[in-house]
Amino acid sequence: MENTEKEKTLKSLTTLGKVCSVIFKIFSILCLIAAIICLIGIIASPFVPWAEAVKQIENNVTGDISFTKYLNVTYAEVACVIGLLSLVAAMFSTHFCDQLFYNLKKEGTPFRKDNVILLNKIGIVALIQALAIPAVLSIITAATKTQDAFSGTFSGVSVVFGLLIFALSLVFKYGVSLQDEADTTL
Repeated sequence: MENTEKEKTLKSLTTLGKVCSVIFKIFSILCLIAAIICLIGIIASPFVPWAEAVKQIENNVTGDISFTKYLNVTYAEVACVIGLLSLVAAMFSTHFCDQLFYNLKKEGTPFRKDNVILLNKIGIVALIQALAIPAVLSIITAATKTQDAFSGTFSGVSVVFGLLIFALSLVFKYGVSLQDEADTTL
């Protein structure tokens, strides 16, 4: 009875790993495309005729056009840098998650030292996204005087998420010790 339950669990883990691996690969490709677009935006924004675009909007749009004050090279480049930083962090966490699920599929158990290390890396990236990126964004927006459009706010939910990932890694670490004990007992 116990073996069939274990086989069902391993089969479920393998299926979950395959599905998540495909999702993470698609997400990685989308992040890479978005990062390329951000880089193109940073490079191209000085060459965009912003004044002409604002003039066209003012001449052809009725109503509130206060958003036009944000149509310039500084705001465009800051937006692209913000997007690029967020995408790099997302790509790292996606890569680590993909490795984690690959390990689950390959080894048939989540309780391996490599998985504990990967969970720690995911937790670090989550904390970087929650704390470091908003701090960098606050510095960038202060230096470029674009705080009115962008806010580098800290996310308490993201900090809690990062800490939960670290707690999960401790659970996995304990599971590794139990798995090692079980493997050596047999």
